[in-house]
Amino acid sequence: MVRFQRPQPVWEHLKKPQTLNRVRRCIMKKCSRCKEVKEFTAFCKQSRSKDGYQPACKVCMNISWNASRNKKKEHYSLVQQKRQQKVVEQYKIWKKQQKCVVCHESDESCLDLHHVVSHTKEVDVSDAVYKWSWKRVLTEIEKCVIVCSNCHRKIHKYGNEWYYKHSKNAQVAERPNALACKAKTP
Repeated sequence: MVRFQRPQPVWEHLKKPQTLNRVRRCIMKKCSRCKEVKEFTAFCKQSRSKDGYQPACKVCMNISWNASRNKKKEHYSLVQQKRQQKVVEQYKIWKKQQKCVVCHESDESCLDLHHVVSHTKEVDVSDAVYKWSWKRVLTEIEKCVIVCSNCHRKIHKYGNEWYYKHSKNAQVAERPNALACKAKTP
């Protein structure tokens, strides 16, 4: 009579040393710099390598990137200044083409950007020009209405009603949530 054998657990074959080493190789990797064996999550991805990960771990790569960046501080600061100058120039050109939606004032020194819905405001556009890319600045500008300094002050003093009465820009007046700033009462 054949005796019934109990099936082995699924992971029983992993107790053999050869198989265990193969599995370790699949989920672990040795860093080329610190020589420590770490999980693949400790490595950045790199599509051109055989295993799809960089040879050095994230910690070692951060150390080397920071060392490289510190050696070339002047270069990186010049690159950043040039990029910021480009964004500022683009902003100046863009602003020269704009005019107030209420009174049609076109002098760029008088124009302000008023955020239509105040809770969507991330930062003042004048600050963003010096910190962000032009694409990101434009996304912040899209949340705004262009008004001259006088009309901007009146919007904040009298609220939305004043803006709707005096606005000659139909596109902005059609928006239901246009100008969510509340009138300030003394």
